[in-house]
Amino acid sequence: MNISFIPNHGVDHLNSMLLDDNGFCRVLPAAVVNDIPRDSFRLWCGQNAIYLYPTLELVEYLTAFIDGRNAIEVGAGNGHLGNALGIPMTDSGMQTRPDIIAQYQVMGQACTCPPDNVEIVDAVDAVEKYKPQVVIASWLTHKWEPGMSTGNMYGPDELKIIAGVDNYVHIGNDTIHWEKPCWSQPHQKHYHPWIVSRAGAKEQDHIAIWGIIRQ
Repeated sequence: MNISFIPNHGVDHLNSMLLDDNGFCRVLPAAVVNDIPRDSFRLWCGQNAIYLYPTLELVEYLTAFIDGRNAIEVGAGNGHLGNALGIPMTDSGMQTRPDIIAQYQVMGQACTCPPDNVEIVDAVDAVEKYKPQVVIASWLTHKWEPGMSTGNMYGPDELKIIAGVDNYVHIGNDTIHWEKPCWSQPHQKHYHPWIVSRAGAKEQDHIAIWGIIRQ
């Protein structure tokens, strides 16, 4: 089901439950978030430009994976995940471009508006600047190339990101992110019920990891 076509039956009541006083997502157990009627949750996400909800289990998983290493988030958008992880957040600012805003208005979806603690810098440039060991991303649109049916001309070259770090971690969805060029590189993909996104096929939400997996 496309978010644009979910009947608007009013979801503002979810704000106090899901957002803190600073406008960031509360880190809640997945069971709490999953208990919200699915259509209501997806509509709320669409209205608030949220693609992935930072559940307690996801934050704990990523924190353990980072394990004190130098990490940044790219494509942070409104900064919900990076804020929960306590790592530097960067975003290209793509969704603040007038042409992109117009496209999203046609789809009936809100654009991200990075807050002050999200640095506006391209993902590849952010890796070159911060030289992180780990890069975290979620719902990151890859760079479009001729012949592709998905992607965006403003998207980053994820293959360059992978080449410059120990680990690249992307949280996404099989249906939405099926055409990423980085699938050609060795990776692991894991599915967990505590990955909570606004995707229609929730069972296809995954965490994908490139690079050496430490035991």
